[in-house]
Amino acid sequence: MKSVYNYGVAILLLILASVPLSASKKEFSKTIEKEFPISPNGTTTLSNRYGAINIKTWERNEVKITVTVKVDSENENRAKSILDAIEVQFENSSNVVKATTVINWTKGGNYKILYEVYMPATNQLHASMNYGDLRAMEIEGKAVVAVKYGNFYLQGVGDASSLELAYGKGTLVKGVDIQSALSYGEIHLEQIKDVEISSKYSKVFITKGADIQAESSYDTYEIGAIKDFRNTGKYDNIKIVQAENIRIISKYTHLRLERYSIALI
Repeated sequence: MKSVYNYGVAILLLILASVPLSASKKEFSKTIEKEFPISPNGTTTLSNRYGAINIKTWERNEVKITVTVKVDSENENRAKSILDAIEVQFENSSNVVKATTVINWTKGGNYKILYEVYMPATNQLHASMNYGDLRAMEIEGKAVVAVKYGNFYLQGVGDASSLELAYGKGTLVKGVDIQSALSYGEIHLEQIKDVEISSKYSKVFITKGADIQAESSYDTYEIGAIKDFRNTGKYDNIKIVQAENIRIISKYTHLRLERYSIALI
């Protein structure tokens, strides 16, 4: 019996010895940094995927863009191939600075592309982020922001801005004269005025607002204090704590009004 036991142990040791140990992953990276002059009323345009965009403002009439590409891999050659395949295309003139991520890689991999941007607050901002998050300090100029499969946080945007969000969460602290398109997402609007919202399968939270027009379907709206709210929708849940004027044309919608002056439903 003892010899059989030893024979079994020997076989187990041989099996374990034949199993290769997987190498632990390491982080490899490269950094790209550019700085361009721009007019105070110029436009900064950013387009990125698989990472993040972090935007800060400063008083210089310059745009500084630092892009860090990080790759997690157990194979240095594979990591180098991925790093070499990810580029950032830059364009600039006196009124425009543009940075676009270009990925010439189709074989998978664990990587992320991180933008850190400094720009004048008076610039217009055009920013697109897919599969990642976007954050920005207050922008005085017009902002055109589109985020898909990620989140955004905006401290403030200028007049005539537009926000697009799909499959993520967004927060806008303050803004006036805004168009917003939302699908399969959640947005928090803290202090807003003159806003048009188009939403479906989403949640909209408004803390304080005035002159809001919404087209909605299969949504949840929770509104704190609002001056004017007009809605056309279907299959929604709408809760309003305090409002002066409300006009709602909706089908199959649950509506809860706590305090209001005029309501046309």
